[in-house]
Amino acid sequence: MSRDRLGEFKVTTPHSAVVAVDHSASSNSQAIFYEEVIRIEKQIEELQSQIDAIDQQNQRSLQAVGEDQINRSRQESDALTAEVDQHIRTLQKALEVLGESNRNVLGPPEQAARRGRTAALTRQFQTAVEHYRDAEDRHWSKSRERLERQYKVAKPTATTEEVQAALDDERAGQIFTQSLLSSTRIGEARRVMKEVETRQREMRQIEKKALELNALFIRLNEMATTQQEMFDTIEVQVQETVKETEAANHEVTQAIEIRKRTRQKMWILTGVVLVVIAIIAIVVAVKVV
Repeated sequence: MSRDRLGEFKVTTPHSAVVAVDHSASSNSQAIFYEEVIRIEKQIEELQSQIDAIDQQNQRSLQAVGEDQINRSRQESDALTAEVDQHIRTLQKALEVLGESNRNVLGPPEQAARRGRTAALTRQFQTAVEHYRDAEDRHWSKSRERLERQYKVAKPTATTEEVQAALDDERAGQIFTQSLLSSTRIGEARRVMKEVETRQREMRQIEKKALELNALFIRLNEMATTQQEMFDTIEVQVQETVKETEAANHEVTQAIEIRKRTRQKMWILTGVVLVVIAIIAIVVAVKVV
């Protein structure tokens, strides 16, 4: 079970350790920050839904048969992908701006709370990106499996090595067609040639997208780690301030106690002196009489 680091932080931070701030400005800043947090959370949820839609569209595209169906399905997939890519860029920028805004926060507790929340949001976004990457990986694998099956159907005598070599070559469509034309399935070869070329281009796009998502995933990990490290640093600083404050309070308490004891001794000593003076005065008076 994960620890409530922020909750612990708030509980262990005494009022005496908090830097004095303009409370009205701080409250306004906090309100704006958490409004943005809520907005980003909703956008991440929307992104998850869009990624699910792409995953479903990818599955439908694998069932498309013929050049027309494949092209139409590809256009729908491209439209969804464009929306998701734009959404990802918008979210990344929003998180970067949110992280930068934490630099100007007054007071360690507030800054720690905001950095911790920003790190958590970044992790949520990172999870969505990973989901997208997994969906694209699955689509790439299933697309390749489909091409392998088509090749084997059109040319049953093809070996596994021959199929893999044909699909790995950038000229897969040409190699595919040449191999099939040498078989007895000439009609089948012509029919699938266009589909092979189309799906091969699609797979290249998926590979490019995978590289982009990997780079983004690494960037988000760096962002989240940076925010978390800053949160931890602030937490340590405040804990040290708490210890120093407690030590100072202890010293002040000791000083007050010493002062009280000293004052008591002074009163006692003063009383003794007054008594002695009184006795001396009485003795002198008696002798005079």
